[in-house]
Amino acid sequence: MIDYYLKFESQEEAETVLTDLAILTEVEQEDASTVLVPTGLASVDIVGVIYKPTGVMLNDEDGNEYPEFSALAGYHVNLRFLDLPITQVVDSETGEVEEIPSPIPALLEPYSVEPATPSRIWA
Repeated sequence: MIDYYLKFESQEEAETVLTDLAILTEVEQEDASTVLVPTGLASVDIVGVIYKPTGVMLNDEDGNEYPEFSALAGYHVNLRFLDLPITQVVDSETGEVEEIPSPIPALLEPYSVEPATPSRIWA
């Protein structure tokens, strides 16, 4: 298994990149609207915007105390690949098979982050 923790600038950027890599695909609903769904290439966990406590406590109108939260920068997505696809190319002259590894890891590298304590992990 290969896991990726990804951070994009926005939801739109995440959707564009993951659709371009065939990790997500657009499906039309009965009402003609569309939704993005995983293609099966990877398991997809849309985390979205992550909120963390600021350390400040606030009070509601009833006097109950609750923590203030602040949004962290970025739009977050976790991916889990059971296996990455490999393309096999057969040399027409020699018949030798060459395996070309998937370009997906290199294409995800600009968005890959290594959180010290991930907000969500795979079970």
